[in-house]
Amino acid sequence: MDLGALLNDPSFWGLIASAALAVLLASFIQWLQGKRAESRKRKQMATVLGYEIASINLLAGQSATLNQASLDAFRKALTQGTVIHLKSRDIDLPRSIYDKPWTDLALFEASLAATISELYRWMAFANKVKQDISAVSDELKDAERDGSRVDAEFGLADFLSAMEGYIACQHRIVSLSSKALTGIESITPIDRSKVLGEEHPLVSNSPQGEAPK
Repeated sequence: MDLGALLNDPSFWGLIASAALAVLLASFIQWLQGKRAESRKRKQMATVLGYEIASINLLAGQSATLNQASLDAFRKALTQGTVIHLKSRDIDLPRSIYDKPWTDLALFEASLAATISELYRWMAFANKVKQDISAVSDELKDAERDGSRVDAEFGLADFLSAMEGYIACQHRIVSLSSKALTGIESITPIDRSKVLGEEHPLVSNSPQGEAPK
């Protein structure tokens, strides 16, 4: 069969059309499978990270409330001429899932990924402030023990400023974690009853202040 006859043969064009359709169908199926796999990974990532962020949200809120109450008690004691040694003793907020090498924020939309990244940056900053509080508290104890009134007054001002900053950090963390949870729960539901809450012993039994010895 010559070329002209082949090109005029309807069955030839039918074969071409069938082959092209098969290629397109195979490409579509491959694309669809890729999208489904990506969606499945996104949902799995949202689930494991969502429970960690929900824990952060609850614990940071409790931390802000407990530390504010302790700070208020500290200020009241000062007005009565009493000094109590106060430290932020709540547990560090969880971040083990975020720090895993397989955690991939690129699975989420850019705005959600940015919110989650900012949340964990604030958590790192809050931990640094908490360390500063501990250091200033120890310096304040030393100044009082040595009878240095000037150092004690400066240390007290630094301590109050650090505590206020730490509480502000916790409020910011609550805000960011709430925003992140809204985005995550648009992907998969988070059962809040399975999240660390007020009854967690590391929170409910955490002492917030101690009397000077």
